This record gives sequence, C-alpha cells and structure tokens, in this order.
Amino acid sequence: MGSNYVEGYFGKVMKGTTNLNIGGWSGKIETNEVDISTTADGGWDDSAGTRKKFTFQFEGIWKKSANPYSNAQAAGDIPAGVEMFPGNTVAGLRLYTDEDEYIEGNALILGVDHKVESADVHRFTVTGRNKGPWTGFPDYTA
Repeated sequence: MGSNYVEGYFGKVMKGTTNLNIGGWSGKIETNEVDISTTADGGWDDSAGTRKKFTFQFEGIWKKSANPYSNAQAAGDIPAGVEMFPGNTVAGLRLYTDEDEYIEGNALILGVDHKVESADVHRFTVTGRNKGPWTGFPDYTA
C-alpha cells in the first residue's frame, strides 16, 4: 500500500545497555494490505491498508580481540549477549536516529549475513522486523 523510510546513518543500535557498534541502519514502515476489489473496479485491483509492519537492517564489524560482550556463540558469528540469530525475539531493541532520539520495540531477527575478513575481523548484517508495536517514530509515519 504505502511505505516510509527511516534511517540512522551515524545512529547506534542498543540492546539494553549494550551498544552493538554498528555503522548505520535503515528501516521501512509499511502497511499490510487486504484485497477489497469488486466488479465495480472495472478489472482493476483495489486494496485497503491494515496493520503496520516495520522491517530493518543494520551492519557492523565484530572484532574478536576487542570483544565487548561476555562470550561468543558456539559458532562464533554474533556475540551471544545480544541474541542476534535468526528466529530469536530481541526485547527492547533501540535504533537511534541521532544521539538522543530512537525508535524502540521487540524485534524478530529474520537473518544474519556474516563475512569473515580475517581471523579477528567479522562483518555482519542483521535483518529483522517488528514483533508487536514500536514507539518513537517521527510524526510522518503515523
């Protein structure tokens, strides 16, 4: 139906008090739609917006030698303390648009792309979506 984009190029992503040290994030607010087409539409589709959906992505570098987290997952991909693995729900994820403003909510992690650049440096991209309501969006997303 329609969508709005929101980004935090120099923003940060926080899980509780843990800063995930990402390079930026982007997100898209969309509406789910339902088909309301009738014969009166002359063969054209017609739809109505229903619930909102927020999808996001962020990228970061994880340096094993400077690991700010308590321990690593067995696979060594993403630090275990931040619960960033596909299928997991992360409660209270905050995506900052600047130093003081953020959007926040529970997130379902959809995927983690992982690239090992060296034995010590790992790049990762996390994708996810809302799991229930999120708060803090700019007025234009209402």
